[in-house]
Amino acid sequence: MATCVQPVPATTITPASSPVSADACYVTAYSAIPAATAACTSITLDGITVPGNSTVDLSKLKTGTKVTFKGTTFWEYFDANYPFIKVGGTDLEITAAEGAVLDGNGQAWWDGLGSNGGIAKWVHYNVAEIKC
Repeated sequence: MATCVQPVPATTITPASSPVSADACYVTAYSAIPAATAACTSITLDGITVPGNSTVDLSKLKTGTKVTFKGTTFWEYFDANYPFIKVGGTDLEITAAEGAVLDGNGQAWWDGLGSNGGIAKWVHYNVAEIKC
């Protein structure tokens, strides 16, 4: 199995039909997440900025996949109710490196009205299906 050790630009991602490289499993751009989830069983998400109204979709992970959040994962604001993260698969490990932060940008969502009105409030995560 490949060991994910070096961050690389998303443009060097190996297509899922090619042999899996360690580079494809070390993700530093939101757009590279689908290729990594399709090809890898050890994925590092490092310093990802998630566009507004977009979800980190980990709902179709391969059996036995380990996903590690590293650095700061930041969700940009969008006035809608959508899941920030979807997770699904069998025998998964979702973890974080020391110092990792999942920053939901809460200050952008807070309008002082809570669930009583104002802007749409988001759903934290969505568990699609997890089997042990």
